[in-house]
Amino acid sequence: MTDNRTGGTAENAHTTYTADSMQTPHTSRTPHAQRAVLKHVLDHNAIGLDADRALAPHRMMPPPAEIADLTNRLVGHGATLVSLVEGIPGTEHTVRTKGALKDWYDLTDSGPGAGAMANWVHMRALARMCRTFMDYLRERDREGRYRP
Repeated sequence: MTDNRTGGTAENAHTTYTADSMQTPHTSRTPHAQRAVLKHVLDHNAIGLDADRALAPHRMMPPPAEIADLTNRLVGHGATLVSLVEGIPGTEHTVRTKGALKDWYDLTDSGPGAGAMANWVHMRALARMCRTFMDYLRERDREGRYRP
């Protein structure tokens, strides 16, 4: 489903349209490898596009199969982002980033709750955390403060 109205889910302040490839490379703890992953993540829009779709208005809720697929992709994106964020000393994390890390582990450990809307709500929470991590990493990169 596509919302073709101005400001619909195809465009969002968090989405950048700069990449052809949508694959996120595997992470590593070496500084050079983490910097390469950060550059790859910040230059590609797969996370933003998936987050936009997950956060579409209720009237555009995806079917259950797409919710499951989006959730799996967001968990993968989030794992990459969490690895990058955790490579930065915790003393340099923003309050919002610290909260998102806690929420990330709570949600990925417990999974969705019960009920008809649980999977949709869970997917949306994962998307919001991915956005928070992306915003934090982009801000640090803009300021030249990224250090794994």
